[in-house]
Amino acid sequence: PGGLCIHSYSKIATWPLKSPSSLDRLFKVQEAFKTSSESTAAYAFDFLIYAGSFYPTIVRTAISKLTYMVLNQSMYLTTMPVTTTSYYFADLECLEMIPINDTLSSFGVGMGLTTGGCNNNLRFSFTISQGFFKSDDAASNMARYVEEELQALLDAMKKSV
Repeated sequence: PGGLCIHSYSKIATWPLKSPSSLDRLFKVQEAFKTSSESTAAYAFDFLIYAGSFYPTIVRTAISKLTYMVLNQSMYLTTMPVTTTSYYFADLECLEMIPINDTLSSFGVGMGLTTGGCNNNLRFSFTISQGFFKSDDAASNMARYVEEELQALLDAMKKSV
């Protein structure tokens, strides 16, 4: 009570992003979440992060770079909740929240995506390593692609109702 608490979870996984449609991709990713949540091995990553927090930053950075290189990770995702009503912190109303990414892109991860927001406004933030996409236009237009994907999901939902 009276405090700010952020719950987080880290998971390294492979997501089925190549699909014929936005709706098909959504269902495939949902199924991948279900499958990965059935394994206790996925939780080991969180414990490793916690154990690593006792070491100096230079050691954690080296271990993180090696982990992402060995596991061939190309993307990370951070999702924070979106408040649906007014949100107050220290008796001040938060009118806007802009999610930001950390420095994992410097590890050569490729792309980071962070989502979150307040007052029923969802925000996206991208960190994209240079050369991750074949074209710089893809990185420059990422926000537009997300809008198109969300619109396609909304349209599919409207058709099914």
